[in-house]
Amino acid sequence: MFISVRLLLAGMNAHISCVMMSLPRTKMRICVPLLPIPPVFNGAVMKRHQQIGLSLVELMIAMALGLVLMGGVIQVFLSSRTVFSSQQAISRVQESGRLAVDFISADARMAGYMGCLDRTLLPEVAITTPSDFWDNYQESIRGYKSSGLPAGLNLVPAPSANTDVLVVRSARGAMHYLAEPNAVNSLKVIAGSSNGITIKNDQAVVASNCVGARIFKVATANTNTGVITHTGGWGGGGSFSPTENFDAGAEVIPVLTTLYYIAENPFGRPALYQKNGSVDAAVEIIEGVENMALSFGRDSNADGVIDTYANIDGIAATQWPTVGSVRIELLVQSNEENVVEDVQSYSFRGEVVPGPDDKRLRQVFSSLVTIRGRVD
Repeated sequence: MFISVRLLLAGMNAHISCVMMSLPRTKMRICVPLLPIPPVFNGAVMKRHQQIGLSLVELMIAMALGLVLMGGVIQVFLSSRTVFSSQQAISRVQESGRLAVDFISADARMAGYMGCLDRTLLPEVAITTPSDFWDNYQESIRGYKSSGLPAGLNLVPAPSANTDVLVVRSARGAMHYLAEPNAVNSLKVIAGSSNGITIKNDQAVVASNCVGARIFKVATANTNTGVITHTGGWGGGGSFSPTENFDAGAEVIPVLTTLYYIAENPFGRPALYQKNGSVDAAVEIIEGVENMALSFGRDSNADGVIDTYANIDGIAATQWPTVGSVRIELLVQSNEENVVEDVQSYSFRGEVVPGPDDKRLRQVFSSLVTIRGRVD
């Protein structure tokens, strides 16, 4: 028999359905519930449909914690990126500065080199129609202000304002040797390396026998026979001058005038340029070189010791042959902006210069180069 019993559970009323059953051998009857008694929690019967998900307060707390953690991650990322950018800028600036100094120093050190000829002796220039600038080989090294270049010297790209230009003249290239004494208007050479004879038509070369040296322009060069000709009308024993007659074994080397200067490249960035000779175009060799300052050491009393230094304006035209060393200052900047936190100042040309607002990293590189054979 089904009955509905009202029970008092934990101080609360509850309705349950049960079936009345008699216990064997007794007169007792019990009510067996057909449904489970609702659970009790804190003295109250829980609802059948419990709450699912997060409350608004819990969601806001979770979001706040997430934002704090995300902010920490972003801060670590930004700090790492700043450190990486700074280290990368420092590495590139130092690499560019060292390479630029090495390029210029290598040529400046060999200024005036004319084979085995003593550096204190000047070669004889026997070019029929020499250029006042490109063929001025008796002046082995010289500096110019970018605003005071010789007339007719048009460099492309043009040198940047308030920068210095370095000019170096010397024998450069493959060594050749005379196979026999020179004849009138011709010399027969042999190659000094496995590259063969590399002398070309219309190229300036020097013939040197350690006693004298003569620079001339090649009219024709036969790389098969080794015979090179000129139109100077000298050679063949007609004169006793050591700069006109050369025996077998004398050196024959190409000579070149090389310029180093600062200009703006096609991307609007400052760069170090090199120009070899009057024909070849200037070549960008190092980007990021912003300025170059030159000063020169002279042996004013011919005792083989550098005793005075002066900038370009402090050296007269007749004093350049006495120059025995050059001090090179290069200002190099990073490729990226906003590398340093504050505007950076630097010392250049003996003065403290406030940097621009681009916050690029800047560093000054300085090197003192002694010209070989000019000082004791």
